[in-house]
Amino acid sequence: MALSKIQAESMNLADTYAFSGTVSGAGVSGKVLQVKQGFLITGIAFNDTSYRATGLNVSITPSSTSSKILLTTSFGTGYGTSNQGTTYTFYKDSTNLDLSSGRTGFAHMGHSGIGATATYFMRQISMTFLDSPSSTSALTYAVYCKVDGGTGYWNMNQNGDASSRATAIITAMEIGV
Repeated sequence: MALSKIQAESMNLADTYAFSGTVSGAGVSGKVLQVKQGFLITGIAFNDTSYRATGLNVSITPSSTSSKILLTTSFGTGYGTSNQGTTYTFYKDSTNLDLSSGRTGFAHMGHSGIGATATYFMRQISMTFLDSPSSTSALTYAVYCKVDGGTGYWNMNQNGDASSRATAIITAMEIGV
């Protein structure tokens, strides 16, 4: 039986072709390109009324300036003293992502009305934010905290013992655009 060469519309499939540019339908749009995580078990008691680092961070280097970075975090918080609240936000390197203007990724936990029966209890907080860094340089994302007044407790209850600590997690996912 003889072999025959198949041709499609005058394109010889046996020939070698070089392609340049973007091939339609073969992109990375919407795909997760990489995932990085950071973990922390320690907790802190703090009385800072300006944002301070919690120690929970993750570094990621985007592969394209058009990529988005999806941030998620989960950690515990104990109730603050003096019926005050604690506030949490994401930082990118040394820049506050200023999430207090109603965007996701900002958490505030008020503590008024907490009775004596709630002493030493810890609540789980989660935050999510989609960043557009326009960079291919290494970036460090971190969780920062502050209090309205009194003392706040990040990743532990206000008793402060080691058994009351949670595992805090931050995840950075590069999403192709």
